Amino acid sequence: MPIQPENLDLVRRIFFEEHARYPKYRIQYYIPHFREDCDSASMFMAYWPGVLFSVDLLELSLMLPFDIRELKSKRAPIVISRVAGITSQTIIPITIESLKDNVKIFSAATFKCILSNDRTYNAINEFLAENGDEWLHISTSTSADEETRNLSKDRFYQYIVKRTAKLLESGDVSSIFSSSIDELLSPKRPPWSRLQFPGYAHGITRPNEMIAASLGSEIILDKALGIHRINDYVPAVTKSCKAIMSLRRKLSADAPIENEICLTTEPILWHLYKANVDKELFSGLDENKNVINVLRRIVKSIRKPGGYAKLNLADSERELDELLDNKTVSSFLRAYQMELRAFGVSLTILNAPEVTPVLRMESRINGIKGDLINLAACARGNNPHLKFKTCKLALNIQNKM
Repeated sequence: MPIQPENLDLVRRIFFEEHARYPKYRIQYYIPHFREDCDSASMFMAYWPGVLFSVDLLELSLMLPFDIRELKSKRAPIVISRVAGITSQTIIPITIESLKDNVKIFSAATFKCILSNDRTYNAINEFLAENGDEWLHISTSTSADEETRNLSKDRFYQYIVKRTAKLLESGDVSSIFSSSIDELLSPKRPPWSRLQFPGYAHGITRPNEMIAASLGSEIILDKALGIHRINDYVPAVTKSCKAIMSLRRKLSADAPIENEICLTTEPILWHLYKANVDKELFSGLDENKNVINVLRRIVKSIRKPGGYAKLNLADSERELDELLDNKTVSSFLRAYQMELRAFGVSLTILNAPEVTPVLRMESRINGIKGDLINLAACARGNNPHLKFKTCKLALNIQNKM
C-alpha cells in the first residue's frame, strides 16, 4: 500500500526533528564550586553559597552558544530552534570534588566548557592539568591569561575541531560525524543585524534583558529604576515583557509557542513567614541593639507583601550611611542582593530557550497565600457542596489577585 503524501511529510518532519536534536552537537557548560559551600543555605531563598558565588558565570553561560550549529547560523534559525525545543542549553553547577571523582563519566560528553572566576580559577587549573585536552576553559579571573578570557567564536571553532579530531582518532565518533562538523563550521558566518532592547538597571527587568542579550541584542538604558521613580516600575516591566514578545514574533513567528509568559514574584522561605522575627532571629548575634533592630526591620520589610520597592531602613540618609558602614548590616544586604541576582538568573535559564517574557509581579500577590491554603483544604475535604465551595473560593482568589 503506497504511503500517503501527508504521512510521508510527517515521517520526514519526525526524522528531521529527531536528527536536529542530536545531543552530540550540544555544548555542555560546567560551573564548579566547592563542596564546603553546600554546608549551609542562604536565608531567604535557600541557595547554596557556591551558587551565589558563581552567579556571574551562570549569566556568562547564557551568552555563549548552546549548540555548535549556532556558531555559523543566522539569528532567526537560532531562535526558531530554541523556541521549538530543537536546541537547548545545558548548564551544570557542580562541585569540583564531584568533577574529580567522576572524570571518566564526564569524558562521555562530546563538547564541554568549564567556567571559572577568581574564586575557583586555581582549583580548575589543577583539575585541567590532568584532563585539559577534553575541556574548553573560559575564565573571568584576573589571574587568567588573555587566551583563557577569550570568548570569541574562533576559540570555540579551534576547540571543536581539535576535540573532534581526538575523538575520531580514539574511535569515539565516526567519520560521518567528523565530516558533519567540518560542514557545520565551514561556511562564513552571516552578519547579524543590530537589535536594540530597553534596559532599566533593575532586577525586575533583568531576566528579559539577559534573554535579549543572549540573542545578540544591544541593551540600551531607557531609564534607571529606583525609589525616586516608584511610578515607573509597572510601565517598565510591562514594556520589557512586550519587547521580548516583539522579539520572539519577529524572529520565530512560525515556531510553536508553549508558554506565552512567565508570571512570578519574589520568593521567600515559608519558615520566615511563620517566624517571630523579634524573638527568633538575631538574638544570639554579637551586635548592638540598634544594628539588631535594623536587621529585624529588613527581614520584616522583605517578608511583608508589598510593592516593588522595600520599606525605608532609616529615617535619614545620614542614618542610612551609618548603618551601611556597619559590616554586619552591609554583609546582610549584600547577601540578599546576591539571592535576588541568583533568582533573576534562574528565571533567565528557565525562559531563555523559548524566549519567554518574564513578568515579575509585586510581592503583594503573596497576600493570597492564606486563601490558597483554604482552597487546598476545601479541595481535600469531603463536603457535599465541594464543587460550589471550591469554585467560590477560586473566584474570590481571582478577584483578590
